[in-house]
Amino acid sequence: MRHALLRSARERFTARRLLGLAAFVVVLYALLDFTVDGIVSVCIGLAAVELVGVVTDADAVPDRHVKAGIGAVVLVGSVVLAVEFARTGDGELWLPVYTFLAGAWFLADATADARTGTNPDPLEDVDSRSDVMATLKHANRIATALEDGPLTRSELHDACDLDPDAVDDALAITTKQGIVVRDDERYRLDRSELGTVAFLRGLLTRPIRRIVRPARVLLS
Repeated sequence: MRHALLRSARERFTARRLLGLAAFVVVLYALLDFTVDGIVSVCIGLAAVELVGVVTDADAVPDRHVKAGIGAVVLVGSVVLAVEFARTGDGELWLPVYTFLAGAWFLADATADARTGTNPDPLEDVDSRSDVMATLKHANRIATALEDGPLTRSELHDACDLDPDAVDDALAITTKQGIVVRDDERYRLDRSELGTVAFLRGLLTRPIRRIVRPARVLLS
């Protein structure tokens, strides 16, 4: 795993990329008149994003470990920032407070993943981008087949002309999203989760459910 991470870091942190990141920070500070607080928060965010990129590119660490690493980095950075602000008297303390809460959320979400043994993203276990697109296409075919009425897994296999693994992957996504509901051995389409109203409702409720998910899992 260590070698995979080192290889991913070498491939990611080329001289061109590092110069681009540095130029981005300089532009924010010199041309867009960002404050020091803003620059520090941007740097913390960039560090977190780049860390995630290294780990995910290596494909060697479980997702919950990535979240835990991000949370730890953000927490440490928040404490360092708060101490520096308190020592110099410069900066607003609300910034490290908010970043501390963000880091704590990542750690709580990683703990929730470990407790449940699952990931809230139904596409997380799909191996590649092309597989993600194929799975989404299969999910759409299953939803279309269920428009005529409930079907069993084997009936979906015949109706959609998909192999059993593809049917299982598509059903895992559609049932987790609430589009398809299982009744005993049959699956049916939940039309209340379709249409413009459901889409707009999902834009509001899904982020809220995602934010409170760690607390809900850990307190249950």
